[in-house]
Amino acid sequence: SMRLSLGFIGAIFLLTTQIGCSTLDQATGKGYLGADALIVANRTAAEEILSQLEKRDISRDAFLLIGTASHSDDLNRSSMFGRLLSEQVSARMTQGGFRMIELKLQQFAFLKQKEGEFFLTREIQHLAKSHSAEAVIVATYATANKRVYINLKVVEATTNSVLAAHDYAIGMDRNLRSLLGIPEPYRDRTFLGRMSEWLDL
Repeated sequence: SMRLSLGFIGAIFLLTTQIGCSTLDQATGKGYLGADALIVANRTAAEEILSQLEKRDISRDAFLLIGTASHSDDLNRSSMFGRLLSEQVSARMTQGGFRMIELKLQQFAFLKQKEGEFFLTREIQHLAKSHSAEAVIVATYATANKRVYINLKVVEATTNSVLAAHDYAIGMDRNLRSLLGIPEPYRDRTFLGRMSEWLDL
């Protein structure tokens, strides 16, 4: 009957929705949390950096310079995502005892590339010296279809030595696309299209 058919379709719809959520949870590692996942991931990354710095000869009340995180394909380009990332990392580093100096405007590129390696630019080294900063926190990110990949480093201002480093990824969602300035992808709104999306096909 028509009522039984509708009930059967509804059961399939509910089942595929649950399967889709499980797929997203497995993919992101911590579930589909949207913007909250950004805060958790950045705080966790900063805590990892703090842990690594404990093994280095750097005072916990030292000055550290941090600027807006930049896109790895264009170190002069950033986004609201990059600004939030740097602010959240800076906040956790401040809670850890470091005295943070934040460069809010992307006036200078923090890094330059030479023979495949990245170094602090001369302008940033001069800024660090003028602010008596012992090191610079540098963050870059790269976007993919379903992830944002982030690299976080603490670089000694005078020697370019890396004192701490951490890589992590955050599952892409509508909130992150908005922060990154990425338009929403085309989505097939048919029943089969929705099932493919839920099943991550």
